[in-house]
Amino acid sequence: MKGLRPLLLEDLQIAAPGLTVLRLCVNRHLPETHWVRSHRHRYAQILAYLSGSGWQLVEEERIPVSTGRIIGIPAGVSHAFEKERARSPLCLVVDLKMESNRLAKLQTRILNAEARAEIQSCLTWLAKQRSERGMLRVREAGVVLQVAGLLAESLATSGSGELSSGRGASSRFVERVRKYLCATEPDIWNGEAVAEALDMQRDHLNRLLKQECGLTAGQLIAEHRLDLARRGLESSGREIQEVAVSVGMLDRNYFARWFRKQTGLTPSVWRRRHGR
Repeated sequence: MKGLRPLLLEDLQIAAPGLTVLRLCVNRHLPETHWVRSHRHRYAQILAYLSGSGWQLVEEERIPVSTGRIIGIPAGVSHAFEKERARSPLCLVVDLKMESNRLAKLQTRILNAEARAEIQSCLTWLAKQRSERGMLRVREAGVVLQVAGLLAESLATSGSGELSSGRGASSRFVERVRKYLCATEPDIWNGEAVAEALDMQRDHLNRLLKQECGLTAGQLIAEHRLDLARRGLESSGREIQEVAVSVGMLDRNYFARWFRKQTGLTPSVWRRRHGR
């Protein structure tokens, strides 16, 4: 979402049936920041990723995020974020109090195109108003509620956009792709091979995957390969060369360049920071 201004609206206490909006913020992670440490809040949060990608860690869950992903985090649940590439993600954060049954467990969905466009329009308008006035007017409060309502409604809507409701990815085609990756060697992983194994055309498979989790087969492969590399480096008993081979890269130097491009850190630095 190009051209979207930073936005911070605090101490709101804007109430509507079933929820109260406490804070709305649009921010971009600092370029030098590769992760946000684990923390928790007394209130619930809805995070909407407007650009960029990475991993949202919610207690024991590791959720891949990319443009359009929204995540509902209940009050008191610990969460953290890891950036995937050098480009910093742009994230909309809404802090709110909700009826206990509305966000009792982790939820995540993909925003449809209409909702994304409407939210972007609302945020652009709000940012403009904030630059012109200091006090929150009635109309602005209504637009804040509109954004929060769209996010809450999207989280409550089951369907093809669902990725997780507390137990990781459960979408049918996503799971089939991941089973294929677990059953084959990494040096043959590519989108065409996955589609052939599932007896589908690659473009058709990618459309189905985009509907389910917002990622293509190639992006799922890249996510899986990087996750394997990270977990391999976190194990102190494995050499970096061994980890490289385990993800399909025979050249240690190539692996180091690839890993740094994905995470912003070399394999050895990653190991020092995250190794067990």
